[in-house]
This record gives sequence, C-alpha cells and structure tokens, in this order.
Amino acid sequence: MSNLSELALKAATVKALADVVKAVGNDVRKELHADLAAAVKKTGDRTVPVVVPGGKQVATISFSDKDAAAAVTDNEALLEWARAAVPEAVTERVVHEVSPEWLSTVLAAMTSADNTEWTSPDGTVHTVPGVAIIPGSSSHSVRLRKDGGAELVEAWRQGRLEAVQLPELAPALEGRK
Repeated sequence: MSNLSELALKAATVKALADVVKAVGNDVRKELHADLAAAVKKTGDRTVPVVVPGGKQVATISFSDKDAAAAVTDNEALLEWARAAVPEAVTERVVHEVSPEWLSTVLAAMTSADNTEWTSPDGTVHTVPGVAIIPGSSSHSVRLRKDGGAELVEAWRQGRLEAVQLPELAPALEGRK
C-alpha cells in the first residue's frame, strides 16, 4: 500500500496536469478549428490525416459545418405579424402560437431564399418580424484509429513528436531538437 501523503501528492499532481491538458486542449482545438476552416475555404479538403514520424496514420481530423437556416428569434413579433397577415396560420388556444406546420414550411422557404421574406399565396411579399437567418455552425472531430492513442502516447514518451511542442506539460529536455 502506498504512503498516503505520496498518493495525495500524486492525485493532486495528476489533477493539476489534467487541468493544464484541458486548457491547452481547448486552445489547440480553437486554433485547429480556425486553420481547418481556412483550409476548407482554400482547398476544399475537409479531412487531415494525423501521421506520427515513421509514417503511420493514427487518426483523422474531419471538418464539418451546418448550413444556415431560418429560425424564430422573437415569438411575440412573429405571432403579432401572423395574426394580422396570415390569421389562418395562428392556432387559437389558451396560448397563441403560430401553427408549427405552417411555420416549418415558411422557415424552410426562408432558409432556401436566405432571407426573412415570405410571399403569401396572393403574391404579397412580407418581411416577417421575429425571424432571422442564423448562420450555420461548424465543428471538427478527431477520430483515433484502433491503437492510435497508444501509438501517439508511445511516440510522445520516446520523444518522436518533435513537431508537437507542449512546454506546459513537460520540462524542457536537454539535447532535444
């Protein structure tokens, strides 16, 4: 059984390192996401292989984004407008709301047109209040291959990841290039 003081020191050290790893990871993720977005615009490539020195691919980074879509941003403004302009789209209950079926159709049309105007069946063009085109969001994922995580850890331990500089996680090693 370990000495309790040593085990407590180990636990505190692991927690402190985990906090640093999380913070560094967040910073790296933000930087990677920005660079991936720029690369997608420049080249159209949406994936990047992760290769350790020696040539073995251990993971793939993929960029994805969501399309922009119309969304209700002000229910009250939308309801007030719909009551006056399209009363048949308003469902009367204890609570007044725009019919979900009608709203779904109209939001789809607005998304397709990339604006918040709706043309009624009689040809009248309405600028609909309470609705906005919300920009699509993007994300990326890191998918390690089977044993890719273990391969990366081993490469890190052996000092083979010279391109990965993380001074926050380890003291500088003398003689390391």
